[in-house]
Amino acid sequence: MAIWILYTGRARSVPATGYLVELLGGAAVGAGLLSLIVWLVGSAVRQK
Repeated sequence: MAIWILYTGRARSVPATGYLVELLGGAAVGAGLLSLIVWLVGSAVRQK
């Protein structure tokens, strides 16, 4: 995680690269949250 933060910090010095990294990072976080929510709902439904 620290490596990712260092990488994004370095990439921000180049606007285009920084924007692309932010976009990819946001997409990864969004997908992770979505899959987490789906998993939580799925496990809750299975327990009933």
